[in-house]
Amino acid sequence: MSIDWQMIAVAVASKVQYELACGRGRLLTEHVVRLALAEAIQSQVPGKLIPEFNHPDIPGNTSLDLIVMSPRDRKIEVACELKWVRKTTDKASRNWIPEIIQQQP
Repeated sequence: MSIDWQMIAVAVASKVQYELACGRGRLLTEHVVRLALAEAIQSQVPGKLIPEFNHPDIPGNTSLDLIVMSPRDRKIEVACELKWVRKTTDKASRNWIPEIIQQQP
C-alpha cells in the first residue's frame, strides 16, 4: 500500500484553514481533524478505517486514533496517532509544542 502523506497533510491543513476562514476556529477539535484525516486516507486506500483502536501490541489500555485494516488478511496496514497542539493556557495539562516542534538554535 502506498499513501501520499504529503497529499494527506495538504488535505488536512486545507480543512483546518477552511474552518478558520469561516470563523469556526473555536469549533476545531482533535475529533474534527481526525475526521478530515480519515477522509483523506480513505481516498487512497481500500482498507477499513477504525477509530480509537486498542492495539494488541501496546501494553495497557492504549488506543490509537485511527488504523487501516487490510481488506484481505485483516492486518493493520496503517496506524495514526493524532496530537492536537494548542497554545498553553492555565488549564492545559501538558505543553505539547516543545515536544513536537524541533527548534533551531
